[in-house]
Amino acid sequence: MINHTATVVEDLGMLVFGGYPYHDEAYSLELTSMTWSRIDNVEYRRIGHSADLIVGSVYLFGGLGNDGYNE
Repeated sequence: MINHTATVVEDLGMLVFGGYPYHDEAYSLELTSMTWSRIDNVEYRRIGHSADLIVGSVYLFGGLGNDGYNE
């Protein structure tokens, strides 16, 4: 997986989103048990983006969609 983001969210653990080749997938890693879970119903496709945690919400910025263009 390349060009993804990994953001630590206090209640979820680490959120891993997008990247190549998994541009439309998201996973969470519960950090105390080191257990991975897939997050279903991802609406956005992104590679090469950035992600920031702002007041309890993760925001994605920039990057490319699966068609090679910004969406």
